[in-house]
Amino acid sequence: MNAPILKRTVRAMDRLTEIVDGRQCTIVSDDKCVEYRYGDDIDKLAAYEDTGLSPEEVALMKEKLSDNRLIELPCCLGDKVFQVKNGVIVAAYVDGIRFGNKRCCNNEEKYITLRDVYTNYSEKVSFSRFNQFCFATEEEAKRKLERIKQNANSV
Repeated sequence: MNAPILKRTVRAMDRLTEIVDGRQCTIVSDDKCVEYRYGDDIDKLAAYEDTGLSPEEVALMKEKLSDNRLIELPCCLGDKVFQVKNGVIVAAYVDGIRFGNKRCCNNEEKYITLRDVYTNYSEKVSFSRFNQFCFATEEEAKRKLERIKQNANSV
């Protein structure tokens, strides 16, 4: 059952949903819940409001995504990542993200600069290689290393 549509004019970032006393509330006045509503529609509205994006920002992102102008980065600057290199796991920080330089990384235009946590050594890794040998958690890197070792033992 869908909840009725709220008839209320709001500015772009005004919230219509709040959690009050552990329950989803759709209209709040003076920090007290005036009306409780339930259902998928209210949950979707609350999730949208949690993004903090305005309708215009969502429309812009949708347009850029459909035009292939929105790039999903595999990591953020400063992230600690774990590389599988030469049979070991090496911790590194993401030191830079670059676009448009075909002189490195096998002529790929997108690359990430990683700085080794212990040696401070810096290296450039293409996006495609990054997604194959760099991981957000040490556990993921350990699983990848184990698969590599299993494949080497089966040959």
